[in-house]
Amino acid sequence: MAGMGLEAGVQYARTGVKASGYPDTGVELITDTRQADVNSKDTVFGLAACRGK
Repeated sequence: MAGMGLEAGVQYARTGVKASGYPDTGVELITDTRQADVNSKDTVFGLAACRGK
């Protein structure tokens, strides 16, 4: 994901075009506010699945 952020920053610096949308990085979004066309799970799932507990 960091690489994608760097690429977006370089593109903006070179062309002035800002990145938009939600890049699919292969992970699931954890949120209680559903986002259109994005696979997500709620925070109850996120807390249960968290490795840092």
